[in-house]
Amino acid sequence: MFIFMRVKVTKRDIGKNRVEVRLSGEKGAIFKADGDLVVSPEHQEEQHIPFSFQLVNLKFDQPGDYSLEVRLNGDLKQSQTLKIKLINKGDSANS
Repeated sequence: MFIFMRVKVTKRDIGKNRVEVRLSGEKGAIFKADGDLVVSPEHQEEQHIPFSFQLVNLKFDQPGDYSLEVRLNGDLKQSQTLKIKLINKGDSANS
């Protein structure tokens, strides 16, 4: 599974920032990654910084809704629902 995203930063974010990405289900977090994002002083205007993650061997224990959250310095910036559906062999993926 790959996750591609862009983080919007402004002059308020100049310096070192903490980025956290978390994927959670009903039983809590199943994936969490965090790291530092440094915004240099020459970036005075709004900009979008691309990020990508490859999640290897990620296991979803059950079908249902999962939440993908992106936080910058602890503040929730974006939350997206990811729906996992169980498709049995012989079932149509479009049903």
